[in-house]
Amino acid sequence: MYPAPNRIPGHQHVDGSFNEDGDLRPMMAPLTGSTQQPLPPAPSSAMPSTTTSVAKPAVRVDQPPISTACITCRTRHQKCDGKRPCSRCIIQETECTYVASRRGYRGPRVAAISKSKKQQQLRTLQSVAPEFMSKDVAIIGPSPPPYTLIGSAPATSALDYVPFYAPTMAGVFESDFFDFGPIPPFAFQSSEVPSAQFNPTLPHGYSFVDDGFSLSAPYYSLQLDTLGDVYLDSYYHHIHGAHAFVLPKHFLLRFVEESAIKHLLAAMRWVGSIYIETANSVNAITLFNEAWGLIHKPDVPKDGFLIQAMMVLILGLDGTRQRDRVHKILNDLETTAVEIGINTRIFASLHGQGLPVLEESWRRTWWNLYLIDALIAGVHRTTNFNLYHVPTTVALPCEEDQYQAGTIPPPRDLEQMENSGFLDDIQEFSSFAYLIQCARYIGQMMSARIVGPNDENISRIETLLSGWRLNLPLSKREGLFNGTKLDEMMFQGYMTLHAISILLHQPHSQLDTTPTLAIDACTPNTPALTSSGLNTHTKHAIQSANEISKLITLRVSLLKHTPFFAYMITLASTVQLSWWGLPFVRHDDDVGQRIRLNLGALSKYASVWPASEHLVGQVKGIAREVYKIKQWQQQQIWPNPV
Repeated sequence: MYPAPNRIPGHQHVDGSFNEDGDLRPMMAPLTGSTQQPLPPAPSSAMPSTTTSVAKPAVRVDQPPISTACITCRTRHQKCDGKRPCSRCIIQETECTYVASRRGYRGPRVAAISKSKKQQQLRTLQSVAPEFMSKDVAIIGPSPPPYTLIGSAPATSALDYVPFYAPTMAGVFESDFFDFGPIPPFAFQSSEVPSAQFNPTLPHGYSFVDDGFSLSAPYYSLQLDTLGDVYLDSYYHHIHGAHAFVLPKHFLLRFVEESAIKHLLAAMRWVGSIYIETANSVNAITLFNEAWGLIHKPDVPKDGFLIQAMMVLILGLDGTRQRDRVHKILNDLETTAVEIGINTRIFASLHGQGLPVLEESWRRTWWNLYLIDALIAGVHRTTNFNLYHVPTTVALPCEEDQYQAGTIPPPRDLEQMENSGFLDDIQEFSSFAYLIQCARYIGQMMSARIVGPNDENISRIETLLSGWRLNLPLSKREGLFNGTKLDEMMFQGYMTLHAISILLHQPHSQLDTTPTLAIDACTPNTPALTSSGLNTHTKHAIQSANEISKLITLRVSLLKHTPFFAYMITLASTVQLSWWGLPFVRHDDDVGQRIRLNLGALSKYASVWPASEHLVGQVKGIAREVYKIKQWQQQQIWPNPV
């Protein structure tokens, strides 16, 4: 029997009840029925009881039609009486704002606008639509995008909003008042409801396309700037495919209230901004401070969304070399995860709102946390993979395309997978499930306490690694591509497998690690004198390093892989540099080309992540020294003729 889960603020439980506060809407709206909320009763202080004409504005059919309506009524598709403020806004105590119609507009004038005219336009804009000029809205430059995005208003067309960059404002942004440098093309809103897709032919690789996502009847409505949020789209484009635990975007934006995921959205925007700008940009720093503050608010609910927000933050902090913060958040994250019971099977059903895709998201949250803990412990070797020792009954995740489409099959257990090799029929599990197996091998290796090159634990773990490769189903074994699309989970599975092999064998190999001791991924040992004298550990380490280099050659964007791949490339480079530095290895051996390949991949990661920039500097410096040694050795063998 599992303990009864804690009542978590912000969650609607399976019995339909809510938290004790009573002031939060459910995170997930019903899948049927109208989303239109009834008008609340008018406060006595706002409306006298004798004023019956505005108490029920919806039934005033004798009022002649009006030519304009306030933004609030237009966005909610409600009739507006045209008063300033209108009756509905008085009743609901909301801001009543009117915007002049742009019907009949023919475009900007050809003549140049004078500086005084520009300033007049700016003043007009501020007076007509002050909410678009407030400090909470990012224009272009150092301010972050707004965070009040989801659950704040019913569905609406993009045309119901004042476009931030309207043709009538041409020239306003060229004034001295907005001295932010060149305006990036992705800063402007589309005239259609946009969904972001990245295009490598455009600056910053960004463009708007219509993916068919409709806002006509969402279960929780959202404002336009969420759909056009380049930082959020950047996160989904670069990170989500490698660590898919957050709900797919079309589910997240339709089903979840903003109040429940404000910290999660902030963390996603921060990580997404690093790919568009730089980690040290004013925008990125502001976004990070926002996410950090929301996650550490004293009253933040301890729920699955908090776990997801902290996990996203860890991915960014690790890539920006903030190890101390990574360790702090990871410790807090592990404690909170176990405290709320996300490591139990029942958590997904209790907090999934009856939606299979949300239940799958909770399962993936646990297993991604498990994987992140394993990779940080295995690569950095400054943590102990604590979650390996935490009992779990969470079911295994499904395939990635099933999760993205929301077609979730019945989940299967880890025990079924462990016993599948002894059954007559060959059972196939998801690629993520095979990656989880590799993560478990990291825990077994770290718990083995290997004391020497002949320790039987080395043979036992090597048996696990070989068994993983041999027992893969044919569809997972033949290649890493599912049609034309890379299977990222199998990619990470092979990546993790080869990294375990290096960590297992390199300390007992005959590779000279003297040149690479400055890199964190190697240990001293006795170098080999001839190629015929290489022991088994040396051969395993070299082969695994070469296999990691092969993964770089796959024709996919490196930046869409997990950021942890940069550490695996560095780990492989330490082995290859040690091998290349041995005297009997030829100067023009293929290992030199592999090191160049690794450096190119690390340089690509360094364009985004400061941690990779540090790693490529280390590897390049050592490669330069080894190259000089090889040149000197070649001159000794083939001296220049006199």
